[in-house]
Amino acid sequence: MDCTLGELYTRRFYDGEKALSGVFQMTDEQLEQREIALAAAAQRPRETPEDKVSRGFPGPDILQRPHPRSQLLLPNSQPDVLQGAIPDFLLRPIVRALSEQRLREINHGSLEANHESKMRWIEKVRARDVIADDVDKANKQHYEVSTEFMKLCVGPRMKYSSCLYPTGKETIAQAEELMLESYCEKAKLCDGIDILDLGCGWGSLSLFLAEKYPNARITALSNSATQKVHIDSVAKHKGFKNLTVITGDVNTYEFEESTRFDRILSIEMFEHMKNYEVLMKKVASWLKPNSKAASGEALVFIHIFLHKTTPYDFEEGDGWMAQNFFSGGTMPSLDLLSYFQTDLKLQRTWFINGRHYAQTSEHWLQLQDANRAAAIAELERDAKAQGFDASEGRKAYYRFRTFFLAVAVFFAMHHGEEWGVGHFLFVGRK
Repeated sequence: MDCTLGELYTRRFYDGEKALSGVFQMTDEQLEQREIALAAAAQRPRETPEDKVSRGFPGPDILQRPHPRSQLLLPNSQPDVLQGAIPDFLLRPIVRALSEQRLREINHGSLEANHESKMRWIEKVRARDVIADDVDKANKQHYEVSTEFMKLCVGPRMKYSSCLYPTGKETIAQAEELMLESYCEKAKLCDGIDILDLGCGWGSLSLFLAEKYPNARITALSNSATQKVHIDSVAKHKGFKNLTVITGDVNTYEFEESTRFDRILSIEMFEHMKNYEVLMKKVASWLKPNSKAASGEALVFIHIFLHKTTPYDFEEGDGWMAQNFFSGGTMPSLDLLSYFQTDLKLQRTWFINGRHYAQTSEHWLQLQDANRAAAIAELERDAKAQGFDASEGRKAYYRFRTFFLAVAVFFAMHHGEEWGVGHFLFVGRK
């Protein structure tokens, strides 16, 4: 066939109803109308492969309708994704369509039905035996990846979570600082207290706090040995003496009775958890009963990404995203943590529009593209160091690239009002 793979993909999308260039330029409202039309069109008899060939449609089955979501979520066996062969202007409308499909799946038709579904989900969560599922798998997917690769993709603070763009014109470095400063204000932090960074990632918050509050005692808990090495190295280089990094699994880790905190902050860790009842009880037990902080209260501050109304699980059958990045993960809802106040009392909540996360991920994508050669070389080196063929490193590069693109599109949906970020401030119960 005399066409490139990219040209082949761009000819038609969803049974040839619209050219992809037209789909990409549609507004949210136009996309919604198009989804309705496509749903009606899906009731028509399916074309045979011969019919498709006769009208000149060469595209793979991944672009056909109707289809279950598991066939469309860019499966790991789809070689074109892992070779970077599918152009962005095709991937972006696919992610939009999948996001709309997810919304249809979690909508049961009425407020009553949706609320009942949420209550069943919460009761199922409470009945779980463990705080988190698939901890080791999720850890490998995100947090044991090469630190040198991540340095090429995220901002200078190594903040691997949503940043803040009040004007939309901030650089990634500025947006990192603004979000970190917002944590300090919302969590009512001050110098001279004991602070726990629970699920600390590559130490963006821990290192920021160690610098901002030199007389505070900062403890960082991470499930990743790779991240501990990085944080310890930066802390040593900067001469920080007030930061301790611990490698441990929140499922099983316990602090000594003598170790308690005035503030506990957790940034995008709760999405990897399941039994919030048990988790909140454990977190509450790590607070000081009588805090010496200026507020006089021991507080817990939590940052999570979320859907505005409906919590749901990332399940293996969901396809590419669940398999590669969120095994055992959860999409919380804005009100979810309010159902788990037995041991902690909710004081205040904030919603941050999803476009902040979208812009964050667009910046990650731009950095990854700008450092393409170095990033691929690093992942190939890392793959060989772990006993794999170098080609696995190149696949990992495109796997992360597709992830960053998907996050950017996903959180921008419906003007950022569908999925976004929540901040929550809890106080320990006396």
